[in-house]
Amino acid sequence: TTIKFKPNSKYFESDQINLKELKHLLKAKAVLCPGLTIDFHYEKKKEKIKWFYEDGLKSYLEDASADIDLILEESILSSKDSETQEVEFVINWSNKPSKNKLDETYVNLIPTAQGGSHLNGFKSGLLEALKEFCEYRSLLPKGLKINAEDVIANAIFVVSSKMQNPQFAGQTKERLDSKDHMLFVSSSTKDVLSIWFNKHTEEGEKIAELAIISAQARA
Repeated sequence: TTIKFKPNSKYFESDQINLKELKHLLKAKAVLCPGLTIDFHYEKKKEKIKWFYEDGLKSYLEDASADIDLILEESILSSKDSETQEVEFVINWSNKPSKNKLDETYVNLIPTAQGGSHLNGFKSGLLEALKEFCEYRSLLPKGLKINAEDVIANAIFVVSSKMQNPQFAGQTKERLDSKDHMLFVSSSTKDVLSIWFNKHTEEGEKIAELAIISAQARA
């Protein structure tokens, strides 16, 4: 099957295809479907690119953070599903702030640039797990409170949700608005990371230190 199309300038501001965005979308499909190979051929410039990620999100994060000083030697990868929904995420932290750090979210392979329910649930679960870890080990300075933004300030992550009948905030589908999914992602994330922090106390303390530094700077 061959499909050909050409943008009509009557309906679009420009009839030129944004190649940078197109490449990113195609690459994302390969990332979110482990084992799938996607070939991109730009005949005009004789450009050819092949995307293949055998390990999906984990391979993608490692590739995107090759030049970043990461805290964890092995990124945290998790996947949980039910009859109607699924969430998969990978996360690591950089020792120093990075402008080009990876922080992407997807729903049913659709990029959600504005985040939404799945991102909020992910941040909520991550915050609760880290707060629980900090309180148990008495890591927080008296009177200091950390929030979700402190926890992900140096985080590098990808969150991919799959679900039936997702509700989006607009026609462009850039923001997920499915409230029930937020609770599912939050509990799934907290369960996984609570166990991880308790098994990796040294790395957990480094991550907590980054969140504390962020909270102190905010205060």
